Amino acid sequence: AWYTFSSTGKKVHNIIDASFEFSDGLILKHRDVFDFWRWSRQSLGIAGVLLGWSPLLKDKIQATAAAGLRKFMQQ
Repeated sequence: AWYTFSSTGKKVHNIIDASFEFSDGLILKHRDVFDFWRWSRQSLGIAGVLLGWSPLLKDKIQATAAAGLRKFMQQ
């Protein structure tokens, strides 16, 4: 995936292995696997370089993404 990370405006090239499970034509489960530290260095800059290895940063990013998904699904 090539995109601009909206929170920082930085360009990202994220190499992702995605898997899906479908039921009745709908996505039941979706899992992405990627190198989080590589992603954080590109998307967050120096903060990602310094903290991209940290479970705290990963947890924060996951929580933010989950909140965004919940908001999208409520609309």
